[in-house]
Amino acid sequence: MKLFSITALILTGVVLAGAQTSPVTIEAEVDLQRRITTAQWSPDGEILGVATYEGIYLFDNDLNPVGSIVTNEPYWVTWSPDSRQLAAVTLYTVEIWQIDPLEIVTTVSALPDDLVTEDYVVTWYYWSAAWSPGSERLAIVRVYQPPGVAEFDGYIEIFDTTSWEVTQVMPQELRFPMQMMQWDPTSTYLAVSEMACYYVPNSVCDLNPSITVWNTVTEQAVWRDTYLPFVHDLAWASDSSLLIASDTYQLYTYDGVSGNLLNLIDLNDGDILFDLSSNNQTVVVATVGNRQLLVIHVASGTELLSYDTNLYDIWDLDWNPVNDLVAVAEREGVIQLLDLGELPDTSAYPTSTPLPTPTARPTRTPTASP
Repeated sequence: MKLFSITALILTGVVLAGAQTSPVTIEAEVDLQRRITTAQWSPDGEILGVATYEGIYLFDNDLNPVGSIVTNEPYWVTWSPDSRQLAAVTLYTVEIWQIDPLEIVTTVSALPDDLVTEDYVVTWYYWSAAWSPGSERLAIVRVYQPPGVAEFDGYIEIFDTTSWEVTQVMPQELRFPMQMMQWDPTSTYLAVSEMACYYVPNSVCDLNPSITVWNTVTEQAVWRDTYLPFVHDLAWASDSSLLIASDTYQLYTYDGVSGNLLNLIDLNDGDILFDLSSNNQTVVVATVGNRQLLVIHVASGTELLSYDTNLYDIWDLDWNPVNDLVAVAEREGVIQLLDLGELPDTSAYPTSTPLPTPTARPTRTPTASP
């Protein structure tokens, strides 16, 4: 396997311009009074699925309730691209729900929960899931952990969504896969992030995180970036030309095919969440535990809007793909739909970032365990 490891990349020191003032309005708000794990719009923009420890709540785009799903502590939801089905990821299962009428289709199990070998028990979990753009495949990260060991390993199972049989298993082991996995719009490439580090008592933090783009046809890794300290979010542009990722302090824009870094935006904040607009030109950004939203032009790094919400602890956000309302979820249960108003005209902005002289990234060294 030919693997391209990105260790020397092009850096751009982008200084964000002063944001324009734009009237942001709260179009709707609801308080579930229970902890939220994620909130995601259906691709047709009609339904917002909100996962909580008690189940999944479904709302229309005015935050009127339209249904609910009782399931055991879902921590991730992902919609089929045709908006007809929703996958709810729990620790040991992935439940597939049909939306109209609202009923369960099937349950994919990570069984055996405990695999007994000669020496020890290995515990299996599901960690994340992602639908292919044609809705015909669902990729699920399956992980396992030997007892008493801090390390996780795993692999990707790809299911046919008609038979719900596993049709493909990606052969390369992952190290502690996180919840970030995204298909590109051609259904060929799968971007997967792995955790930055894990702590072992009396040891160090092993800094070897990565974003890997896999070709699901050849089952080969096309490129990998092993520098990011902690990947929080991933998104492909609609033409597969760009892959955008966030870590604790920065937004990265990659050439989706080659893996070359095209832009690096330093936000100096922490635990960055973002969502890409439907025109692929702007991102709305928040940081976990913060209350501020930013809207940033992707190519130039220009800040278009800065808005202080009245939320205490932003935990997730999602840009409606149809009407451009942004759903913002507070960890403790409040959901708001925000109209960001008229953003500045970006037609004269650069469509790509001028590339400076290539610069080697600094080497990160392991840090002591707390």
